[in-house]
Amino acid sequence: MNLKIVARNHVNLSPVIENYLREKVARLEHFNNQEVFDVEAILSEEGHQKTCELLTHLKGKELFARANATEFPAAIDEAQQRLKVQLEKYFKKKIDLKRRGL
Repeated sequence: MNLKIVARNHVNLSPVIENYLREKVARLEHFNNQEVFDVEAILSEEGHQKTCELLTHLKGKELFARANATEFPAAIDEAQQRLKVQLEKYFKKKIDLKRRGL
């Protein structure tokens, strides 16, 4: 899995936040069943609101998750959880289609 991190709106990306983001995104790797996918993480800040956006490119499909919180770790957790649900649904549907012979 390839991870690209983009910091917008003059966000100072500390190594602690970057490592935390890498750990959370690495947990999504178990969905990687012979499909290489990339994850783009966009961190931005407006006022006191921190935003984490995760964009995943799969074969013929893009999945997107966005979360807002007062701190980056909370926003990263929520965005990762939302993306995880989408990935579970995508791969479950893909497996079901294989089993039905479609």
